Amino acid sequence: MDCRVIPIAFAVGFFGDLAVQLLPHGPSLRDYFRLHGRFEAMLIAGGALACVFSLYYLTRLAFTWQAVIVLGILMDVVARLGLIPSLKPFYRSTGVLASIIVAGIIPIALVWLAQAIILSKNKESPL
Repeated sequence: MDCRVIPIAFAVGFFGDLAVQLLPHGPSLRDYFRLHGRFEAMLIAGGALACVFSLYYLTRLAFTWQAVIVLGILMDVVARLGLIPSLKPFYRSTGVLASIIVAGIIPIALVWLAQAIILSKNKESPL
């Protein structure tokens, strides 16, 4: 895995959180966004995803589709344990499988796709 995936992960978390804010969502997320504000919530999401990928980068494991699924599940489990206390209502009101997919696997998969596109374009560039 290329270390340049870490800022990509931040951007995916940051803009992904903005997308969630703009889409319809339930009262637990509405309360979360009201508590933190739009920009702070985006920074939290970007920072959390960058942190996950920083730790994953240190393992030196390959970034495969299997890793996307395992990392998404682990990220969801850690979040369910209350890493960000203000998100506890979201995890209490959301089924385990739904949160694994929406809050775990999808963000990790988006980083996987973004890094594949961005970093492959950079390999072709003469700069």
